[in-house]
Amino acid sequence: MNGKNKFQQLWELFWTFAKMGVMTFGGGMAMLPILQREVVDSKGWATEEEL
Repeated sequence: MNGKNKFQQLWELFWTFAKMGVMTFGGGMAMLPILQREVVDSKGWATEEEL
């Protein structure tokens, strides 16, 4: 994945979801727009259809 080692990949994955968890109030439905922006738009880890 872009020449990063496994630790860097896991750290980026952890940090992305940790930021969402700390900054999101209101449950899963409130998290969906942030999840789409981070996972689909910014990181490209999934497509909109997969999400």
